[in-house]
Amino acid sequence: MRGASAAPISSMLYTLSETRDRLMSLCSGINTAQAESRLDEASWSISEIVEHLAITERGSMIGVKRALSQPEASPALLLETIGKSELIQTRIPAPAKRVSAPDIVLPSGRFKEWPGALRAFEEARANSIHIAATADHSFETRVISHPILGPLTLSQWFHFIAAHTERHARQIEAVLAHEEA
Repeated sequence: MRGASAAPISSMLYTLSETRDRLMSLCSGINTAQAESRLDEASWSISEIVEHLAITERGSMIGVKRALSQPEASPALLLETIGKSELIQTRIPAPAKRVSAPDIVLPSGRFKEWPGALRAFEEARANSIHIAATADHSFETRVISHPILGPLTLSQWFHFIAAHTERHARQIEAVLAHEEA
């Protein structure tokens, strides 16, 4: 791993695995009716949340692969990524504020039956973990622009993916708790 620290890579792999396992555990045993549950008319159902995660992750890995084939980011662009790791860790997992997702990652019923979205998420996350396991110095010198957060290094992007999953896992917990009440 040309100059890459094993600690950031193991951290990336750990957070990706941990959030995958958490989401899979939350959704295991959910039936079709529960998958269609939502907190209110304005919120997504569990199935829609998982679909959103699956398509976001698939698209993210397309962007990561593209970025890996590009030259290193300019020093000025890399400067814009400073402090974003802390922002990702503290702000993304907390679903206190509703955020509008870009149209391309909005749920649309792509996966006709439950647990199709969950299987798609699991496949997408396996691919993400595989790509993260190949991380080297280029994950710190290549940048992808996030629609809300702006420029992120690829390493930061993987931490965003994990934090994004945690955010939606918390939403699923809220839906499940609402259903039990």
